Amino acid sequence: MIFGYTRNLPSGLTNVQQTQLIESYGIEEWIHETKYHQNELLDKLIEKTVPGDKIITFSFSTVAHSPEHLLSIIEDIKIKGGTLFFHHQKINSEAPVVRMLDNQIRMFIDFQSEANSLTTESRKDAVKRERNHDRTTTHVEETIRNQ
Repeated sequence: MIFGYTRNLPSGLTNVQQTQLIESYGIEEWIHETKYHQNELLDKLIEKTVPGDKIITFSFSTVAHSPEHLLSIIEDIKIKGGTLFFHHQKINSEAPVVRMLDNQIRMFIDFQSEANSLTTESRKDAVKRERNHDRTTTHVEETIRNQ
């Protein structure tokens, strides 16, 4: 079975627009998620996926909210014996390039996690510097007043 999956995207691409972009793939059944932060229908689709099923979607962001989520969805569909095709990226989950994609996503997740940690540490350092600056300024002001 060939499924078409769409979800309204924050970028403004509606279900209707995505449908028009992927309808040429011979979609036999359509699944249209109406709210961006929901994956209820996608979860049900993955549950009922059987070997040989194909899910055609517009892009990575149509199915996932984060790199971790995307990797999880790809793995779940692979386990069920189905495939996932991303129209915008022209990537098919059954092609060897997906193994490379899996590794790239894992690297991106690691990088994102490390970058977030560094950003958090930088913010903590900035707050400490600001507090120290405020203390120094207060001390200098008190010294001037006391003179």
